[in-house]
Amino acid sequence: MRSFAFASAFLFTALTHASAQCTIYGSPGGSGCGFSTPWGIPTIRCFGAPTVGNQSYAIEASIPCQTTAPLLMLGSCQPTPLRIGGPFGAGGFCGPTEASCLLFVGPSIYAGVPGASTAPPSGFRFALPIPADPALRGVVVCAQLFTLCATTGGACIGASHGLSVQVQ
Repeated sequence: MRSFAFASAFLFTALTHASAQCTIYGSPGGSGCGFSTPWGIPTIRCFGAPTVGNQSYAIEASIPCQTTAPLLMLGSCQPTPLRIGGPFGAGGFCGPTEASCLLFVGPSIYAGVPGASTAPPSGFRFALPIPADPALRGVVVCAQLFTLCATTGGACIGASHGLSVQVQ
């Protein structure tokens, strides 16, 4: 737990500055990878306001496939999202889909945060406590969820849309 607190502090101090908000990049259910558009693709949203000292700030996820180990990647924001091609074409890691699989986080990755199940089997929360340090005001970080979806033939990659989080 101490290493996570350190990673959170590092994450929010190693970024660039800008007011508190959570901005969606792409379209939930349409800019990620998964089974089908829009119901089979993971989605994420902010839980609470990203403000200095908010120890209960988190990002919540809805993952409509069977998974046990989702990972929230945190890093810089891609200036332009990168399209990731799968074995079934654009966005097709789990089978043919109309979704475009886009990478929103990067090129710098600051942390990978494991999720805690909140509403099995599809609800997860990623705790991101924000330290009470005024120097964090204006910090910007992008977030995107990645997971392995269980399939009858093994597993495939699921990814959400992106979020840009600005701390106030």
